[in-house]
Amino acid sequence: MTAQPCCDPVEYPDIERVEAERMAATAKALADPVRLTLVDVLRRHEGEVCVAELLPLFHLTQPTISHHLKVLRDAGVVACRREGSGRTTSSCPARSTRSPAG
Repeated sequence: MTAQPCCDPVEYPDIERVEAERMAATAKALADPVRLTLVDVLRRHEGEVCVAELLPLFHLTQPTISHHLKVLRDAGVVACRREGSGRTTSSCPARSTRSPAG
């Protein structure tokens, strides 16, 4: 009598290791509720936003908001540029998350 396999054979992944690491870094950056909310605000705004304009939306200090934006920028989720003494931020359309409604 021949033993029957208990499961279907395991499939090889479709995703390469480098791509999986990039996606994991993006997921990790978005895993924070404040950062996820920032991405949603920037996506809805569809343009550049000054960090000072984001402060009234959160009960956080400017350095804390800037830290969250840096994490998102390092993951490639948002783009930032200096303008005068401040910094403007926008979502990166190719990498931003899409809500189910839109």
